[in-house]
Amino acid sequence: MISRLITALLTVDIPPVEPDFSAPFITGLHRFASWALAGGLVVLLICAVLAAIALGVKSTPDRMRSIAENWFFRIIIALLVLGSLNGLFAFFFNYDFGF
Repeated sequence: MISRLITALLTVDIPPVEPDFSAPFITGLHRFASWALAGGLVVLLICAVLAAIALGVKSTPDRMRSIAENWFFRIIIALLVLGSLNGLFAFFFNYDFGF
């Protein structure tokens, strides 16, 4: 019984699976992910620059300075994480902005 099952499994012809990465949905998803990751990184860079300026300028109001102190470390951590995700995405999939 088992030998027949093994023989039947060995004689089955399974065609190779070849995904179609040029499908319209995958191309649109790839383009959307490229824009979202790049846009998020630009927004975080702007936030980090503004927080650094708020911490570095002496004439900054105390309220703005306290907000920058509270958020600066979080912004830097988010910038590192999103930058790493951008690097992995660029390495594995490459960016496609549709130009």
